[in-house]
Amino acid sequence: MQIILSENIGLDGRGAYYDHYGALKDVYKIICSSSWHLLAWKSPEKLTGEYIRRERARVLEKVRAIDILRGQYDDYHTEANIPPTSTTEPLHSRISRSTILAGLAFLFI
Repeated sequence: MQIILSENIGLDGRGAYYDHYGALKDVYKIICSSSWHLLAWKSPEKLTGEYIRRERARVLEKVRAIDILRGQYDDYHTEANIPPTSTTEPLHSRISRSTILAGLAFLFI
């Protein structure tokens, strides 16, 4: 299954924020992992915080990263508030596999 998150606006003034967190912490942790949970989980016994947390944890325990790619696009250092020595990744791609879904691979771009 392939999930693509695409923007064509650059950082649009979010340079200081983005360079602090990067794609892994910002996009993957918040957006991709939430998508993964919704696609791979079984409906929790109850829709309460504790039951949802347990089911999300169960899904995460069954996920293994196969390949991870981090990178910067050519003009990243010309964005406002990005230090010229920054190593933060504005691009992140990951292939993960879960035993929950019979080994189905997820590609997040």
